[in-house]
This record gives sequence, C-alpha cells and structure tokens, in this order.
Amino acid sequence: MITVPALLFLASVKTTAQSSNVGSAIFSPLAEGYTSAWVSYAPTTFNTKSGATSSNQDGYNTYSVGVLKAIPIQNLPFLFEFGGNLEWMHYKKAYDSYSYARNFLGVRLPISFIYALSLTDDFILLPYAGFNAKGYLLGTSKTHYFSGAINDSTTNLFSSDRSNPYKRFTLGYQVGLKVSYTRFFASIGYSKDLTIISSNSYFSMVTIGIGMSF
Repeated sequence: MITVPALLFLASVKTTAQSSNVGSAIFSPLAEGYTSAWVSYAPTTFNTKSGATSSNQDGYNTYSVGVLKAIPIQNLPFLFEFGGNLEWMHYKKAYDSYSYARNFLGVRLPISFIYALSLTDDFILLPYAGFNAKGYLLGTSKTHYFSGAINDSTTNLFSSDRSNPYKRFTLGYQVGLKVSYTRFFASIGYSKDLTIISSNSYFSMVTIGIGMSF
C-alpha cells in the first residue's frame, strides 16, 4: 500500500524531473553549438583618425553573406563563434557634371565570444563581442562624366603606382546582440576598424542581419 508520504515523494521526484527537462530544453539548442548562414546590411562611415567624417565618402553601403560556426564552451552558457563573410562596400555620389563611385570587395573573418541567455524554450538572447580581420580582394574608384567630353577614369585603390595605396588588410572589433528563435536569428551590431586603410582613415559600421541555423 502506498502511503501519503510516499505519494508526496513520488510527486516531488516527478516535478524535479520535469523541471530538469525544461532546463535541458531551454539550453538544448546550444548544447552542441550551431552553424548558421547570414545575410546583412550595414550603413558604413569612412572616418579619419581625428574623429572627423570624410565629407565626400560618408555614405557607404555594405552588403554581406556568410557562414558562422558556434561552439559551446564546456557546460557554461557561453559560445565561441567564428566564420567568414563576403562583403561588398559601395559608395556613389552625383554632382552637376559627373558622378563618383567607390567599390570594395573583401572577406571578413570574425571571432566572437557569446553569452547565451534563454528567456523561453525557443527564445534566446545572444550578446557578443570579438575581433575581426578583413582582407580586400578588390578596391576601385570610378569617375563618370555626364557630357562625354572627358573620358571616364577608373583607379585601382590598391595599386602600388598610387602615391598612397590602400592597405589590403585591416583589423577591427565588433559588439552586438543576436536573438535566436528556434532555427532563426536576427542581429544588430557595431564594428570599427582598429587599423587604418589609408591616410589615417578607417571604416565603422552598424550591421543589421538575419540568419538561419542548419
């Protein structure tokens, strides 16, 4: 015959097991880490070391696609994330008689440490901070004249023939917040170059992205 104390004990064990399962469910998306694919857009600013914004190149737009891999750190609610993004940076401005454009194509390799804060079984906040290295594959400027009386000109910004060629490699940092809901992500972050690309100048950007784990 099962006594009242025994029933209370069994109920306690069942409740504890259910609580344990809920806790496991909350952190189960992070138990093995994840791989995610991303697309993002970033309004980008071309700055000088003095803190001023270059008046003729302050309206870059950056578009990127990439893959990130997150690995859990032991049994802690932290992950180590790394991966790669292909980035296209574009600037264009029109004047009365001509337009001026710049384009950069590069690969960014970010590494970040992430703290995982589970709000529900499926809803997780992922604040992050880290560093990145970027290598530029292409960088050109082009001047197009509307009248046609003057020939268009295109310049390779990395050419050694220039008096001040741009640098192909830069280092920077990034901070931000990602939100995970089941297999889907949204993020907002800020990144800034720590090294110059040319003439004491560097890029900074605010990035908005969406992603999906697989």
